[in-house]
Amino acid sequence: MIRFSLIAAAVVAAVFLSACSNPAGPAGQYGSIKGTITSTSGQPIAGARITVDLTLTATSNADGTYQVNNVPQATTTVPAIVEVTANGFQPQRRTDVIVQVGQPTVVNFTLAPA
Repeated sequence: MIRFSLIAAAVVAAVFLSACSNPAGPAGQYGSIKGTITSTSGQPIAGARITVDLTLTATSNADGTYQVNNVPQATTTVPAIVEVTANGFQPQRRTDVIVQVGQPTVVNFTLAPA
């Protein structure tokens, strides 16, 4: 009886933890957002902070590229919000990003000096 209880507790814990891996969307309904962040002079911006839907974050690489994975699917009725901030530059926000399952959505940013 104790062995059954331990097995049942382990199964419940595994199901709970897998459900909590990303509570923003159902399993299998994820895509990614990637792009390049440059200045108005065309130079890549390294170290910019990218935030998706106030919860997922990434930092741009030396060449200005970034990628955010495990982004819940976003439709035209509920698009994703992507914000970019970088020291010395004005922040930028996009509120109309459509994320499709299993494929990257490209969102490039050009930031003006602050």
